[in-house]
Parts: sequence; C-alpha cells; structure tokens
Amino acid sequence: MRQQQILFCLALITLTMPMHARRLTSLSQSFLFTRPAYDNLGAREALWDQASYGAQETCLNGIQASAFATQSISSSQDGQYFMFDKKNKLIVGGSDHADRDVLLTWLDSSSTETGFREFIEIKPKTKQYGAMLQLHHCLGQHTSFKLFKRLWLEMSAPFTITKNDLQLTASQTLTDLFNRADLTAAKLSPTERSKTNIAEVIVQLGTSFINNDNFLLSTRTGVGIPTAGSPDSTYTFNPVMGPNGHFSLISNINAQLPLTKDDANGFVGIVGAVQQRYYLPNKQYRVLDLDEKPWSRYLQFRKEGETATVPGVKILNQYVTVDPYNHIDLYAGMRFKRGGAQMDLGYNLWVHPTEQITLAKDGNDTFTPDFTLYGIAGSTSAKSASASTIKTLAIDDTGGFIVLKEADIDLASGASQGTSLHRISASIGAKGKHKDTAGFGMISIFYEAPYNWANFHQWGAWFKMGVTW
Repeated sequence: MRQQQILFCLALITLTMPMHARRLTSLSQSFLFTRPAYDNLGAREALWDQASYGAQETCLNGIQASAFATQSISSSQDGQYFMFDKKNKLIVGGSDHADRDVLLTWLDSSSTETGFREFIEIKPKTKQYGAMLQLHHCLGQHTSFKLFKRLWLEMSAPFTITKNDLQLTASQTLTDLFNRADLTAAKLSPTERSKTNIAEVIVQLGTSFINNDNFLLSTRTGVGIPTAGSPDSTYTFNPVMGPNGHFSLISNINAQLPLTKDDANGFVGIVGAVQQRYYLPNKQYRVLDLDEKPWSRYLQFRKEGETATVPGVKILNQYVTVDPYNHIDLYAGMRFKRGGAQMDLGYNLWVHPTEQITLAKDGNDTFTPDFTLYGIAGSTSAKSASASTIKTLAIDDTGGFIVLKEADIDLASGASQGTSLHRISASIGAKGKHKDTAGFGMISIFYEAPYNWANFHQWGAWFKMGVTW
C-alpha cells in the first residue's frame, strides 16, 4: 500500500495549492483563456476507468482514442469582455458627436472628423475539434514487488484545431483602421483566426486503491508538458492552444460508489472525479490599458520633445509574467449499467481564478518596451494630454510633459478573468471481453454555461474507443 499512500498524499498536496488570486474586474480585456475541448473529465474517465485499472490486485495495459468537438453559442453579452461599459457595440465618431464611445482622431489623426459616426460590433465565437490518444501501461507487470503491483504509467497527447472569430461588424473604413500596418498588436480581425497543433503531452503515475465491479477509488499524479506556445498579441482573441504554453502539475482522484448490487438486474451507482492543474508561471506578451482608461491601447502617444506619435499598442504590448494558478475540474453523476451497456448522466464544474499579471523587465531593469518614455499625445506638437480617454482628447498639460508611470498601467486588462463553467452531460457506451482482451466504445454530448462573461455558452460531443489487455 505504500506507493498508493504516496500518490494519494501527492494528490492532496497539489489540490491544496493556491486556488484564488485577487479578483480583477477591469473592463476592456485583451486576452481570454478558453477551456480546452479535450479537458472533459466525465467523458474521458467513463469506461476507461474500470477497463484499464484492472482487478483488485492487478492493473492492465490499454489504449484509448478519442475524437471531440465544441462549438460556442452566440450571446449578446459575449462582446462585452473585449469592449467596455458593458457594450458589445461601440460608436466611433468625430468630436461633433457627443454620443460617441471612441474618438475618431485616435484611430485616424488625418481625419476631418466632420459628420463621421459609425458602429463597430463584435460577437466572438470559438470552436475546437481534434483527437487524443491515451496510452496506459502497467508497471507491475515488470516486477514481483508488491509495491509496484498496481502502479501504472499513463501518457496522453491531444491534437487540437482551434478557430476563433470576433465576428466583427464594421464599415470598411473602421475595419481598415483597426487593422492598419502601424497597429502592431490588438488588431480586430474581420476573419476567423485558426491554429493547429499538439497542445501538450501529459505524463502521469497512477494507482487504484479499490477496483471491482462495484467500488472504485484511484488516483493519478503527473505533469503537463506544453508543446505549443502562447499566442502572439497581434490580433485580439487569437486562438489559445491547450495550456497556453504553461507547464502544469496535475492530480486526479476518481471514485465510484454503488447504490445497488451489480447483478442480472443491472447496476446503479454514483460516480465522481476531481482534477486539479496547477499551472506554473511563464512569460508572454500581453496588451495592457492605462488604469481607468479602457481601450487606451488605441490612443496616440509621443516622447517628450517629439512631434511624431505612435499608437498605444506599440508601447503597451508588454512582456509580462503570467500566473494562472489552479484550474479545478469537478465531475459528479449517476451511472447505470446492464450487461455490457453503460450510461452516465453527470454535472461538471470547471473553475479557474483570474490570472495574476506582473511586468517583466529586461537585463537593464527596463520595461519591454519602455513605456515610461511616453505620454498621451496632446493636440499641440510635443505636448502631452494626460487626462485624455478613448472618448475625448483633453486639453494639453500645462505643467510640463507628463510621462507614464508604472502605477498608470492596468495589469488586470491583460489578464484572463476568473470564471466557472457549469456543464451537464450524457454518455452512453458498451464494453465487451474476449479472453484477456477487452474493448469499449462511448459517445458523450454536453452543454455548458459560464458564470460570467469570461467564457462562452457551448455545446460539444466526444466519441471514443479503446482496448485493454
């Protein structure tokens, strides 16, 4: 029992790692972490758990191949995440339109402004699909030591295709302004953005404490190794692959509790599983805003004493340290079996906190790029106008040129906001056995809804087949 105790303790330790970061509630977010489609605890474990873990004193070898797909469902609130003032439609207008949300001058300084008033709207959607292969090898087959008799090694690698689309609705003029050449980050693409890759490789050690037709208690502990990096910030809502380039420590506890005996009349039981992933920090580029100035990334800035201006994204696309903390995946449901057939009805809760963002400095102890050399461009050459917002161009500063300070940066604007996803699912499948070889297959469908605007309403499906020996 020693190795089971060690793995169980490791699972409990990692499950108690920090779950909550401080809650960040700024508007006009520039980054959104979408739930990986292959991160489906209920569908992944169904049938695979008992089939691969073996009987009470043994474990088995196995292969499970899965195909999955998810599609977001449009909501009128989805665009609010990337815009501001709880709007998914903004008015871009000249100074002669008091109802504007965005002053045209910031996007096109050469514009005469007169009479210009147009809408820009986004309704972001995402879809993912792909396949995953899981390999399960019983280490106990290679030794007579009881310590390793029920210890197994499991590896999985999800291949995913992620497609994100802002569904931008705007005139050609505004589309061109938000995708012009000097806008080196935070562009608003009028077309779908896509990325394809193996998201990560997951390696875990596991063991079962109890495993028969009625009871199940097992645990796994391991690591997630990213094989695809973080998306660049050239476009807002660029596709994220799996763990977004983060290494992770993974723990899983899986259980089945019978409510009836498994006999000719069938079986009814309760199933449950909890998985945590503690993501290690990494460094990425994220587009930031100024504090209490949503969309200030699109303002114009200049250096003191200079006439030329640059768009805000050139200095506010910062190299930062991103700490996602813990992501928790909890599944609970009812299991019904009769003969080789099985049906699961379940509820899944997926939770992650708000990312913690800190500015990273280079070897010369300066920010990358160094925004402290710039101030918001005023209406007069070489002047600053620090009170300006995306809606207004304020009067020039009279007490001298005001440059940005570290305290002016809204780090929260570049962080994926904390949320929870609530999923209901139904799975149906069957298994069969011939001598020492068993096979199984299952299909699962689900619908999920987010707690807030920091993720999407989605539906999805999962199909898998496997064999153990």
